[in-house]
Amino acid sequence: MIVAVLAAALAAGQARAQTVFSAPGDTSAFAAPDGPVGFSQAPPCPRGFTRLATPGSLQRFRCVPEGSGTAAPAAPGARLRAGGLSFTPPPGFRVQDDWKDSVPTLYMELADSGTGKPVSITITHLEPKQSDFADLNSAVRRDERWQGAREIKPLRVADVHARATEVPERALSVYLPDGRQSYYAFVFAGPQSLYAHRRSEFLRLLKSVRREARRP
Repeated sequence: MIVAVLAAALAAGQARAQTVFSAPGDTSAFAAPDGPVGFSQAPPCPRGFTRLATPGSLQRFRCVPEGSGTAAPAAPGARLRAGGLSFTPPPGFRVQDDWKDSVPTLYMELADSGTGKPVSITITHLEPKQSDFADLNSAVRRDERWQGAREIKPLRVADVHARATEVPERALSVYLPDGRQSYYAFVFAGPQSLYAHRRSEFLRLLKSVRREARRP
């Protein structure tokens, strides 16, 4: 549950999948495909890039170009799709759709959190064919080991008990199984001053999740 503009669209897609930092303030690993094993905290990104959580991979965060996907406020009450799921996002969040990336991702950020640290929700679909896939058990253990998270009581999502970890007043990660090995990761993060209120909105999003027929 860490966490980047290129000459061609293909190169941009590769950078979104691979760009990492080795430590806060260190840009030596920028655009490197291997990078470090992981981070205890999200690293800073250079101007023109934003952090994106990638909870099911060895790199917990990556830096992607701002505007690399379609980012727009969600209409009030609208239901959005993410793979085989639909859900209702909280009001006031911008939505960036990168579901066609090699690691399908939907990123939401509060349009104006009023703080230096954004309030964000990331939904990612993880499956074994992805190059740096980590199974669900490994994802939970990594949250505990790298982030100091603790596993909490499973949350009911789409009529399934989903495992969850939490770093108090910092981040909540929820893992929804999708078949034998694949799963969805829902990651909420925000500053301490807004965490409790926005956490409740994230929980409402989880309650709104429904299974849908996958689109061709």
